[in-house]
Amino acid sequence: MRSKALVSALAAVATSAALLVSAPTAHAAPGQWSMVLDQDAPVLLNSIVIDGRVLEVSWEAIIRDESGRKVGRVYGRQEDMDATPGGKTETRMRTLVFKFDDGQIVAQGIAKYSLTGKLLKVGARSTIAIIGGTGAYAGARGELVSVHRGDGEHLQKFRLMG
Repeated sequence: MRSKALVSALAAVATSAALLVSAPTAHAAPGQWSMVLDQDAPVLLNSIVIDGRVLEVSWEAIIRDESGRKVGRVYGRQEDMDATPGGKTETRMRTLVFKFDDGQIVAQGIAKYSLTGKLLKVGARSTIAIIGGTGAYAGARGELVSVHRGDGEHLQKFRLMG
């Protein structure tokens, strides 16, 4: 009976270790940054533009770890939720799916963006909820902070809870 429990415990430890090795950089304590990734400039997949105003857009981009190694892709969809044209901010609803070899992390929410003319300000930040995951990230919860770096590139900072 004890050997069965020991075998089960060792299997659980080995499985946990394998998941940590395959995860990009999920190494911080809960509440701190669990993962920080660089997002390349996106490739536009689809957009809806009416009277020169982008109402909806779908895109994808490569994501890299802190050493610059490609660790997956992010797929995004955003909708303009602000009915005030020409303002200094824009309200967007975003859905982001981060796809890694060992699973996915899904984030979604609404955030206000500061604009410079029609473009997002460099350094602008937005925070949305991490609402779930698959594989190594099953049950993921927390928040995602995106920081605009310019030219469509972003720093994606994950704070995973629990």
